[in-house]
Amino acid sequence: MRIIPTPLKSEILGTTLDMESIHEIAIVNGSDRRITLIADKLRKEWAEIAAHFIKLGVCIAKEAKQDKPVIYIEHGEGGEGYTMDITPTSVCILGKGAAGAYYGIQTLRQMLHEYGDRLPCCHIEDEPHFAERGFYHD
Repeated sequence: MRIIPTPLKSEILGTTLDMESIHEIAIVNGSDRRITLIADKLRKEWAEIAAHFIKLGVCIAKEAKQDKPVIYIEHGEGGEGYTMDITPTSVCILGKGAAGAYYGIQTLRQMLHEYGDRLPCCHIEDEPHFAERGFYHD
């Protein structure tokens, strides 16, 4: 798995998710508006690779976590870390904050382009080492 930047922890579980089984991206009600925008971009890329329509919807947290064939996206109040679990039936991205959910979606988008219509089931955890990052060139 080639993800840039390399996640702190990634574990491939040996099975795969067939993209054709997923028909919805579920974002938790009250999520940051920017998450909806990037999730829509993911929806379009997913539909193009899987060659079928996938809808984007809003859900209540409890109703989406019940092993439905869905991409589930949720985030907390702050932080850039995230976890992502891909199972044979679903994808779950949990961000510590909106930035974390964004980075989780970006990781999933990278995986789409690397693996095509069969994603490896995996568990990924990532967060930046430093709160402030930058580059200084004198």
